Amino acid sequence: MTDKHPARTSPVPVALRRLSQLPRPAVFLGTLTLTLAALFAPGVLGAGLVALLATGTGVLIAHTWSHRTPIERALRLFVFGVLVIVAASRVL
Repeated sequence: MTDKHPARTSPVPVALRRLSQLPRPAVFLGTLTLTLAALFAPGVLGAGLVALLATGTGVLIAHTWSHRTPIERALRLFVFGVLVIVAASRVL
């Protein structure tokens, strides 16, 4: 008997599995749209959208960390850091 209690299943791997099933151009265009909206939205709204991008990037980094080379890790952390700095600067 398998126990598939929903409280014991992390939503992140499920979301990543669903994301991996989407067509890659659709994911790219969705990310591009969110990025452009974040850059052109004023003040706190723009900061919130950039923070959303940073959160998504952080989740992806955390779940793919062991599969990346040290250079890939450094580049991903650099992008994450830039997103966090941009989000913080948009709030100020």
